[in-house]
Amino acid sequence: MSSGKVGEFDVELTREFFQSFTNNIKANIHIENKYGSNNHHIIESIFKSVAKSLDVATQIDPRSDSIPSTKGNL
Repeated sequence: MSSGKVGEFDVELTREFFQSFTNNIKANIHIENKYGSNNHHIIESIFKSVAKSLDVATQIDPRSDSIPSTKGNL
């Protein structure tokens, strides 16, 4: 991703934003964007995919009657 701005957002702050975000929520999030040449579309796809992933990860599974955990299963 080249440097510059998307609107008022500095493109180079994308990595810094997600580094701080993952540090504060104490999570490992791996972001890999292999394609794209338009900074606006690249950043948009990153934010939308992370948002969707977090939404799915925090949903309660109606099929389960217990707390989601891998404890004792690994």
